[in-house]
Amino acid sequence: DNGVLEVYFSLFGSIYAIVTGFILLVVITAYNNTKRCISAEINALQNARDYLFYIDHDQENKNTLKLQIKAYAHSVVKNEWGNLIKGELIDADTSFELYEIINSVNRIHIDGNDLSDEVAIKMLIDTIGEIASLRTNRLTSVNEKLPPVMIHLIFFLSLCIILPFALIKAS
Repeated sequence: DNGVLEVYFSLFGSIYAIVTGFILLVVITAYNNTKRCISAEINALQNARDYLFYIDHDQENKNTLKLQIKAYAHSVVKNEWGNLIKGELIDADTSFELYEIINSVNRIHIDGNDLSDEVAIKMLIDTIGEIASLRTNRLTSVNEKLPPVMIHLIFFLSLCIILPFALIKAS
């Protein structure tokens, strides 16, 4: 009977559309959140590099810190993202490269009589803490997954819509 099929497909089609829309919203929100985290982390790394211009002394340790910042960025792109693509989980704790940045900041000697050195080193320390937090937020966001209930529901609804078409065609 066409009337029964119409109601059946309208009901399950509507539920399917709503659930699919919800899943799409969750996925797009997670994507945008990850994108914001990446952008904020990049900005914080650039800020850390820029704060070094205000430190007038200890060129050797400043250069080492610049190299450490570059090594951290390289590690994120090559190691972390590469491992995530392979499906591996990344430890959200502070990475080795980030610890190296912290150690490099700690080794910078400033002139206690130079106010710009003092302000820059304080801003640098704050920014390194921000980078650590942003890294954790990025990794948490990337590792978010759809709830299994939603995956099972979309699978069930797909069967409810596709299976009757197969049965109708078979008869």
